[in-house]
Amino acid sequence: MTLNRITTSTKVAANAIKAGKIVAYPTETVYGLGALALEKSTVEKVIALKQMTLMKPISLAVSNFSMLETVAFEEDVDLLHQLLPGPITVLLRKKDIVPDMLTAGAHLVGIRFPSHKVARALIDSVGAPITSTSANVTSARLLSPRQARTSQAHNLLRLQEMLISALVA
Repeated sequence: MTLNRITTSTKVAANAIKAGKIVAYPTETVYGLGALALEKSTVEKVIALKQMTLMKPISLAVSNFSMLETVAFEEDVDLLHQLLPGPITVLLRKKDIVPDMLTAGAHLVGIRFPSHKVARALIDSVGAPITSTSANVTSARLLSPRQARTSQAHNLLRLQEMLISALVA
């Protein structure tokens, strides 16, 4: 994928997220669902789309350490810098800005800081943390980015009536 194509597709997807919509985006492991992580209304849409219960937390994704610091307390900065960015979710004490709905009422929040260039470009374009949850209905089979690229976008989530605003490939 060329840098120009990444820039164009991430701008379109970022604008959709900023408008309160949900997009599917690639990560190092599976496709994720991206929506404004700090807005209750968009988190509710993700929960509905995935057919989740309110008892299941949703991780959020950041594109830099400054963004991470806005949502969580960094307990061990050296360790975080060794682990991130990368295909790992770290649990940190959340700050008040993080909605309880995102963490299922817990005091910890799962944070992803992806090394995937498209995911990072998308989060950078949004300029705020986005949700980082797998692009599947809860308890359904996960699709890897490679599998999802070979299937139709409407089959990505096996959802009948709710549509994702954009698919960043």
